Amino acid sequence: MLQQQSFAAIAPTGIGKTVFGIIMSLFYSSKGWGKSLVVVPTVVLVRQAEERANAYAKKGGLELRIVAYGGIRKVRERERLLETIKEGNFDVLIITSQFLARRSDILASNTFSFIFVDDVDSLLKNSKNVDRVLVLLGFPHEVVESALRAVKIERKDLSKGVIMLSSATARPGRRAILFRRLLGFDIGVLREGVLRNVEDIEVPDKSKEILSKIAQMMGGGLLVYVPKLELVDEVIDALESAGLRAEEVSGSKETSIQAFASGELDALVGAAKPYGVLVRGLDLPERIRYAVFYGAPHFEFSLEKLEEVSPRAIGTVLSTIAPLLGRESKLLSLKLRSGRFVEEDLARAKDLLSQILSNSEFWEKLSGLGDVVVRYEDGIKVLLPDMRTYIQGSGRTSRLFPGGLSKGAVFLIEEGSLLNAFVKRASIFDIEFKPIDQVNLESLKEEIDSHRKRIRELKGKKVPPEMMPKTLLFIVESPNKARTIASFFGRPSRRNIEGLPAYDFSTGNQLVTIVATGGHVVDLSTKEGYHGVLVEDDLFVPVYCTLKRCQVCGYQFTEGENCPVCGSSNILDSKRTLRVLRRLAFENERVIIGTDPDVEGEKIAWDIASLIRPFSKDVFRAEFHEVTRSAIIKALSELRDISENRVKAQIVRRIEDRWIGFELSQILQRVFKNRNLSAGRAQTPTLGWIIQRYKEHLKREDITLIEGDGIHFRIEGKVGKPGEAKAYVKVVAEEYVNVPPPPPFTTDEMLKEANRILKFGASETMSLAQNLFEAGLITYHRTDSHRVSEAGLRVARVFLDEKFRPRVLGRNGRSRVHTSH
Repeated sequence: MLQQQSFAAIAPTGIGKTVFGIIMSLFYSSKGWGKSLVVVPTVVLVRQAEERANAYAKKGGLELRIVAYGGIRKVRERERLLETIKEGNFDVLIITSQFLARRSDILASNTFSFIFVDDVDSLLKNSKNVDRVLVLLGFPHEVVESALRAVKIERKDLSKGVIMLSSATARPGRRAILFRRLLGFDIGVLREGVLRNVEDIEVPDKSKEILSKIAQMMGGGLLVYVPKLELVDEVIDALESAGLRAEEVSGSKETSIQAFASGELDALVGAAKPYGVLVRGLDLPERIRYAVFYGAPHFEFSLEKLEEVSPRAIGTVLSTIAPLLGRESKLLSLKLRSGRFVEEDLARAKDLLSQILSNSEFWEKLSGLGDVVVRYEDGIKVLLPDMRTYIQGSGRTSRLFPGGLSKGAVFLIEEGSLLNAFVKRASIFDIEFKPIDQVNLESLKEEIDSHRKRIRELKGKKVPPEMMPKTLLFIVESPNKARTIASFFGRPSRRNIEGLPAYDFSTGNQLVTIVATGGHVVDLSTKEGYHGVLVEDDLFVPVYCTLKRCQVCGYQFTEGENCPVCGSSNILDSKRTLRVLRRLAFENERVIIGTDPDVEGEKIAWDIASLIRPFSKDVFRAEFHEVTRSAIIKALSELRDISENRVKAQIVRRIEDRWIGFELSQILQRVFKNRNLSAGRAQTPTLGWIIQRYKEHLKREDITLIEGDGIHFRIEGKVGKPGEAKAYVKVVAEEYVNVPPPPPFTTDEMLKEANRILKFGASETMSLAQNLFEAGLITYHRTDSHRVSEAGLRVARVFLDEKFRPRVLGRNGRSRVHTSH
């Protein structure tokens, strides 16, 4: 904010967002930069904010006019305050979002240099409030309207004010896009369920007795979800037999929640529905310890009850069965799940499902998908795992608090094909179930209770600095990779800093800003020394310059202001990237560089670390070989130093490129009179090897080829005259051999097969592989290893089961059983 940048702070409650916003409002006004506005959701919070602001101002020796409007009963006092606000006789103004909506005319004569919105959700309930705060920040009405219509606007000098939006969840509406178009940032979403520290446990025995045993072992603080309300009495009986006090929770029995929160009840029982009270309407991190799903949450479809199914549920099932229906099913699914559909879309989706449910040929195909269950009870019924409800419900047991993510546990009690389908479906969401007999329940219980103790100790108290979430800057190479990684943790907040997008998200105990370099930021000079290397008394000194990229033709160079190829002056210099990185490094406590895990990535990491070192002392390297959520979390927890040996290898390789490649290229261009020809340190010896092999090939050798009846073999030397020789084949033995398919590609294998099968050149193959890696679809493609992580194997198993004939994968990624036919 000291750099005049607006932003959204989407972070867990209790880490001091409100205090920070109030202090910054005092700071801005005390510096004479202009008036400050603090917007809070309720009248009670107006009073609390006023008390804090006055206390902080007194402690800091600041003489500021602090005015708060809210909860004033006397008419004369209200009128006096309204007149004060209208005339602008204040330095800091504290109001509610409701006041902003109803009395914006009173505020119209004021412009603010700093606006702090505490709980942006309450502000966004009235979408016009977005327009109002932007106008108060200095934007003309016509500019706001133009921005909403996506008319291109020059933001420069339109506003000098700064806005900070604070929330623990944030649900931005349509008009929130104005913040991006006018201030260069997006409001993110801290999506519930994405951040979870949950032990997922499968229990393949659906009975009252097993539920009672689990409850007796784990104790109170329990939520039980049932797929059908007819099971509520059965569940309560089981819990009471374990000594727990339990009640059902529904829309008409919300008093039970209060009794549970106070400890009068040990357990609550409710419906496993996407918008059930227990699934979404409960946030008691110090009280809720674990949950039980007494039956897997699922959607149930039948031809007779299809009209009763919600559009979103229909969209979910269409997404699952898309392999059977194709592109139309996928498109309809996207529309229905996002809510952006018309009645014709819904009618067509129901028609597709009707065709499937009424056609017996489809039933076996549905069962073959693996995560769909088909039952033949009073006609055909299709059961589909409801992962959304499970993720939301299980998330009640693991909540963000100032110390990180609390530990939770969920027991899924189910049997047979529905349990198998649910566990398989969960693996796509990076949720791995453990059988109950493989879990140490005593140890799990201790960990859960230790986290609840910490939450209670911190409640209402100042959080110790060592328990506050750490801020870090995470630097990667590709913008696509940065966006993909940020999306693993919800919908990230987005800032646009000098044209470079930066994404902000939380991993639970870390507040992360991720940004991309776009590749190398420096390269050898083309003017200094011998091709960029000074040679002095047996000492070789590489000279580096920032990289420049022509925005017209894409050519990269290091010297000059204009492109040496097309002459354009539209040049993007990596100095801009370095400015942004230095600024973000200064904002954060730690810098982690996650460039590609090869020598080029190591050199980029070394360059960045060297160039931002004055702005951050704590700079580390993270290495990951696949872009998955689990791989990123692991990489951020297993940091290392930059490998100088790898860096040296890249420096030598780049000098070889210059000294060998540049010189040979000039010879080629001169001899063949073609400036497009080039040669390199690898191409040249390879070409020499090819020429040598070709010369060897020219030496004639006599061989005899014998072919016929499916037999092909070769004999050195001549055997009779061509066409007249006879061969006799005797069958000595027969055997069947299990031939495993090839393991995952190494780089050379991938290039070879892409050329052989798809006729792709090496550069095209590597470019496509880079895009797939950045999208999180393949492991890192520059490798000589066949290894794939367990997370990658889980995703591959699900994909192969859906698309191909199932096969058994070994731990190293090889297929153990595959009979050759």
